[in-house]
Amino acid sequence: HIAAAFATPLVSLFGPTDPRWTTIPVAQLHNGSPSEVILVADPTLPAEESANDHPQRCAIEQIGYERVKAATDSIIQILDT
Repeated sequence: HIAAAFATPLVSLFGPTDPRWTTIPVAQLHNGSPSEVILVADPTLPAEESANDHPQRCAIEQIGYERVKAATDSIIQILDT
């Protein structure tokens, strides 16, 4: 939360908390790129449903290492430009 508040580049993992509940807007870096990559446990969850109602389906364990690594790499690539 502190990193997001100061627009520090970060990868946010949401599961089972619903990312739509966040009150922190996605900040931008000096070059206009977003400073945050948001990974959701179940990105296919319909908008009318809440992740909190599906604790198993939306568990943070559903976010695999590969997705976190790819998101982290994308943030690093943005910082290197």
